[in-house]
Amino acid sequence: MAEVNQYHNKGGFKQTLQETSSAYLHSSTTSSGKFIFDSNGIIIDIGSQGAELVGCHEENLLGHPLGEFIEGNDKDTFYTHYRKVFDTGVPQTCSVKMMHRLGMSFHVKLESTPVTDSTGNQLCRTQVTDISGRKRIAEEMLEKEIEFKKAQRIAGLGSFRVNFKTGVQDWSDQLFSLLGVEVGEVSTTYVSYMEFVHPDDRDRMNYESRETLNGHQNLDIEYRIIRKDGETRHFHTQAELDFDTDGSPLWIYGFSQDITERKQAEVDIKHKNNELMTFINSITDLAWFKDINSNFVVVNKAFGNAVGMNPEYLANNTCEICFGKEAAEQFKKDDAKVLESRKQIVFEESIVDCDGNKIWLETIKTPIFDESGEASGTIGVARNINDRKKFEDDINKFKFFSDNSNDAHFLIGKDAKFQYANKTACRMFGYSEDEFLTLSVPDVDDVYDVSKCRELFDLIQLEPVPPFETINRRKDGTVFPSEITVTGYHIEGINYTFAALRDTTERKKDLEKAFRVNQLAAIGELAAGVAHEVNNPINGIINYAQILENRSEPLSREWDICNRIIKEGDRIAYIVSSLLSFARESSEEKTSTNICDIITSTLDLINTPLRKDNIRVDVRMSSHAIIVSGKPEQIRQVFLNIISNARYALNHKYPSGNDNKILAINCEERSDNGCSIIQIVFHDMGTGIPEGILNKVVNPFFTSKPGQEGTGLGLSISQSIVSEHGGALSIQSVEGEFTKVIVELPVEVN
Repeated sequence: MAEVNQYHNKGGFKQTLQETSSAYLHSSTTSSGKFIFDSNGIIIDIGSQGAELVGCHEENLLGHPLGEFIEGNDKDTFYTHYRKVFDTGVPQTCSVKMMHRLGMSFHVKLESTPVTDSTGNQLCRTQVTDISGRKRIAEEMLEKEIEFKKAQRIAGLGSFRVNFKTGVQDWSDQLFSLLGVEVGEVSTTYVSYMEFVHPDDRDRMNYESRETLNGHQNLDIEYRIIRKDGETRHFHTQAELDFDTDGSPLWIYGFSQDITERKQAEVDIKHKNNELMTFINSITDLAWFKDINSNFVVVNKAFGNAVGMNPEYLANNTCEICFGKEAAEQFKKDDAKVLESRKQIVFEESIVDCDGNKIWLETIKTPIFDESGEASGTIGVARNINDRKKFEDDINKFKFFSDNSNDAHFLIGKDAKFQYANKTACRMFGYSEDEFLTLSVPDVDDVYDVSKCRELFDLIQLEPVPPFETINRRKDGTVFPSEITVTGYHIEGINYTFAALRDTTERKKDLEKAFRVNQLAAIGELAAGVAHEVNNPINGIINYAQILENRSEPLSREWDICNRIIKEGDRIAYIVSSLLSFARESSEEKTSTNICDIITSTLDLINTPLRKDNIRVDVRMSSHAIIVSGKPEQIRQVFLNIISNARYALNHKYPSGNDNKILAINCEERSDNGCSIIQIVFHDMGTGIPEGILNKVVNPFFTSKPGQEGTGLGLSISQSIVSEHGGALSIQSVEGEFTKVIVELPVEVN
């Protein structure tokens, strides 16, 4: 810095600098700047353009080394440059990267010249030129040249050019490679190139080349060449002329491409097309290929025969040429639907053949796509379904009558597959019609397997088969009995089994009910006879035992025996009295009574023992009167028996108190097939009833209570009473969990 000040303090230096360098420092363009620095690289003067290059004011640069503005990797190059200027006294040039104050770097060219001031001090005058643009252009050109060569190599292209005025002829490196020679191994002349052209193609090549040179056409030719290694390859060459201002040929530019693989692919494609057409024409169904405009591209012989036209004639035409405008428009809409959905779609279509006959077709149309995924057309295959349509018409007629039947109707094939099921069958089994068509008989029948079905199928084609019973399974897994009538059925020469199935659940219930009524009647008659025969003797036994007890010493052995005889006699008398209820008609008349009052009075009778056993009763019933026609005492007897059984079950499960020791009674009015009924549900969480005896608990003399705790007549009598009142008694139970006894009685119509 001291040296800089020394220079500036010398008036002679200033005057000399101004005289010799003023024009130099301020004569550059915006892309150039001028600097003067001493042998230490310190800037002692600078032009305004130089300051702009690095983004600083002139006064801020004075006294600073120029090397501060050189990018780090190029500092050594810069210092070597300016030392050579001082050491050799000869002007020097170099290229480095400079740094802008804001951190941006740019390429510059340094042109430095040694100078001497008026006092003899050695200085360096340097012009700094921004060459970033030239560098970028040069790099881009080099990059594009590399890319161009790479593209030629990838595409198998070799280029050439000829200048007719200078005689310059150039081949690209790739053209040498295509010919199988090294770069420069042969001269880049037309004559040299023709030596590689196959002898059989040279005359044609010469003729096409002359036509191009005469300006008649651009060169566009395919031919063969023989490479240096003797291999024959197929080439495609294209070239264009470039003319001078006077119309004379100046340049010819062209390229040659090795198309051997393409030519082989064309041969292979042609061969495959022939194979494909052979295959398509072997299809007996109508087959075709259309473009996106619904124009035929290819049709097979079967299609041509159907419409009475040559398949080749149909190419590039629409359906209108063979089916008329209206049909063609519909087919075009179908094609558009397939293209839009990008999915295969099945259509049923009708056409009129060349003989004027209407033909029903099942047509499968499939969209096809090009390599980019865009739809390029549709493929169609159509099959004659006239027989199937006639079959469907017959089935529809059959269905019209079948669907109005109360029985389930089926058509079954020899393989036991369902071909048809009417609406009643669908309701009865819980399947839709489509679901039925996927099933076979063993799927819904617990008795008949496929082999039995086939035996039955063969039998009914020969002779009638009487109705028989089987067990069927619904979709939800429940089963029901049925009676089936089967017969042979024929449609279009095909044999089927026609089956009419009737649900016999209700009929079996009616039979069981009738059997039950007869059973109770028989028991009643038996009970009446037994009661009369037993009643008198047992009364005598009880009376004699009572006399003996009165004569015995209280609590003596004799007194105890007599007491036991009396208790057992009373028990026999109670059983006889219960049996008589089966045999005699009650004299009590039926009256209109509120069922809620009967429930309340029944609970009043048994409330004390229930409370003693810590059984909580939860009663829910209507606030308004629900009137039934009946015998109140008998209905009360039914309720009392059910509550007593619930009390027994709860006490055995919970000997002491428990939160679940509850008897819930729910009284609810409901509608059943348009008739009002009252449903009373007695629900206890007691011991429940084992599944194996659930259907036996209403049988006379059946009891699950041990010893002498029950007669087995309570539920039997209760069921008889409820039936006599036009109602029903049912039981639901799970062992160890709960029991529900449901009593339903008809509500009296006002």
